[in-house]
Amino acid sequence: VTTRATETPGVERYLDPISEDLLAIVVRDEFRGGRYNFLTPDDFPMQLGVNFYGPGDRIQPHVHVETQRDVRAQQELLFMKRGRAVLHLYTARRELAHDVELRAGDCVLLASGGHGLDILEDAQLVEAKQGPYLGVGEKIKFEPA
Repeated sequence: VTTRATETPGVERYLDPISEDLLAIVVRDEFRGGRYNFLTPDDFPMQLGVNFYGPGDRIQPHVHVETQRDVRAQQELLFMKRGRAVLHLYTARRELAHDVELRAGDCVLLASGGHGLDILEDAQLVEAKQGPYLGVGEKIKFEPA
């Protein structure tokens, strides 16, 4: 299991140790940043931002413009609302690259490679990914190398 790349306190980027592809971005509950903190490259199929607002701030009402996008990479966002788990991050070659403990309030963008979880305490995970859902055929389950 290799080290992670971290340049922002409270944000951890986990890389494939050989290809250096980004496997995941973990945003810890204790992360504090500027007002707007977009943590993903502009070309990612899922954008991850953590923004901070104070009393009296206002987000202007708005709608999103209908846009057709060609999305080929499936990415997933997990928010650990409560509980604890160990997240196992695997390379595209299905080799274990990192074990990361997730705690209540942590959020992770699963960018590439594979992943699995071992739940340590009763947990509630909020999950978001691109749709539409195409059924169980979207996943290839594997035994780690």
